Amino acid sequence: MKYETLVGANFTETSFPFRPALIFRLIYRTSSYNSLNIFRRYHSYTSLERQCRLPIDPESIRSILLAISVALSILFFPYGLNFYYLMRRAQEYEIPNPNGRKKYPVTIQLPIYNERYVVERLVDACIRMLDHYGKEAVQLMLLDDSTDETTEIAEKIAEKFRNLSYDMTFIHRDNREGFKAGALKNAMPRTKHPFIAIFDADFMPPEDFLDRVMPYFEDPSLAIVQCRWTHFNRDYNFITRAIAIGYDGHHIVEQTGRTAGGFLLNFNGSAGVIRREALEEAGGWQADTLAEDLDASYRIQLKGWKATYLRSIECPAEIPPTIPAVKRQQTRWASGSMRVFRKLCLQVLGHKRLSFGQKIEGLIHLSYYAVHPFMFSAFVIALVAALLDVRLVNVGVLQFPEPPMPEEIPQPFLAMPYGRFIYGLIQMAWNAFISMPQWIVLNVMIFFCAISMWIFYAEALKLQGMSVKSQIKSLGALGLIGFGISFSNTIAVLKGLFGREPGVFSRTPKYRIEKISDTWRDKKYQVRVNRMVLLEICLGTLGIVGIIKAFVTTPPNLGIVPILVLYAIAYLYTARITVGQAARSFQQQVSE
Repeated sequence: MKYETLVGANFTETSFPFRPALIFRLIYRTSSYNSLNIFRRYHSYTSLERQCRLPIDPESIRSILLAISVALSILFFPYGLNFYYLMRRAQEYEIPNPNGRKKYPVTIQLPIYNERYVVERLVDACIRMLDHYGKEAVQLMLLDDSTDETTEIAEKIAEKFRNLSYDMTFIHRDNREGFKAGALKNAMPRTKHPFIAIFDADFMPPEDFLDRVMPYFEDPSLAIVQCRWTHFNRDYNFITRAIAIGYDGHHIVEQTGRTAGGFLLNFNGSAGVIRREALEEAGGWQADTLAEDLDASYRIQLKGWKATYLRSIECPAEIPPTIPAVKRQQTRWASGSMRVFRKLCLQVLGHKRLSFGQKIEGLIHLSYYAVHPFMFSAFVIALVAALLDVRLVNVGVLQFPEPPMPEEIPQPFLAMPYGRFIYGLIQMAWNAFISMPQWIVLNVMIFFCAISMWIFYAEALKLQGMSVKSQIKSLGALGLIGFGISFSNTIAVLKGLFGREPGVFSRTPKYRIEKISDTWRDKKYQVRVNRMVLLEICLGTLGIVGIIKAFVTTPPNLGIVPILVLYAIAYLYTARITVGQAARSFQQQVSE
């Protein structure tokens, strides 16, 4: 049977269009033909395929995807390079010496919201700190926005210590206007002292914290002292071990590197002290972002005040033990920091007293969470390339050539062990470069940026005397979690950049996890599984479909398989843990 009779009259090869409807007409009009044979017969007419009119030909799609990939690599490159730069700077960090021993009066503020499990532990730690420093020089403020029994617990604690002659203030708000920033701002009229120490509910400050920090304020230009976060539940489970490394990277490498380089620092919102005069001069606490700490610290430094970081003063805190809690915390930080970038980037760029290096580092710092949209875009590009059979990577070029004959090999290689093999490898690399130089450059940049993260976190482990080899599994889990939350963080970044409102401050739940035997499953404040996890499952499934499509294509489109494998595993890994933890928590609560 002729091909023309299958599709109907008035068909010519020169006018043949590539349309799905044509395939269905082929199947519909030939009941005696197997559908698979029709498809094979359809694709066997290579002369027709060459004249198909696609809306966009494959080469155009390939060019577009390559252009986007190059653009993403260029955008991502400064963040990877910055990791290396801060690692080098961190090696130069020296613990600053305090200028005196004077004990300045200080107000400690404890913002809490539904913290029934940890509020008493927090206050007890602060009372020990007051006793060590001198309670007559310290005001302790409980700033409560709670909507549950935490309010009653906190009020009783405040009354107890007031009766013991501590300067204890309890402030309860019936609304959460401005969230944490609103609570801190609301407390300012009743704040008595010129310095403000802030601790979140999951922290346990050491008793000598104020004794060691306050002497630094002998420097009248110093406005912020930030101390290092450590983790008393680091070894609780694989999630806390992985996330602890992430926190260590920020506190042990980033903060010390920026301090050594003289760059702008951020107050981390807890375990730090702020000079009240500087805060008020910079405009006080502002609730137009969920990252009120980052916002305030940058505004203070843009006014000419200084900040410093003390790696030697450790303040232990509780790490979220579940993926849903980690995702909630990360999306809040991503949205908030990008909103601060949107708010202050022009001020940083136009500031006359900042050097060019300070401006660049400041912009990279504020926009750090932009790497998540870049990461997600890389997955989308690979997925589109797999589904549309676009060859972004010509794997055939990378096939190892036939071993060259001895007379073709330069003399130095003949004298080397495995010289013939090495020379053949160089030939392969050169052939790849001259056939697709843009791909080689692109992938060198991608590789450079990708390994920067692992080197960065390995450096954080080494700087605190931990074996990298013993933490390989935790580093792997950190990587999978990082890639697995790239989609949810991408949504948060876009909201921070383009949203009209700053968003809702969704607190990170604290369960008082201090020992491995402690549990979070039977406690309140569980983070419910939302639609995001379904989208992540869909993304992981699409990744698997893309992998299968790449393998069954003739010849296989293997160049984009590795990135699809990485993201498919990461999305399904985090989704599985999220659903599993939510289900176990629900079963525990039902059984009780």
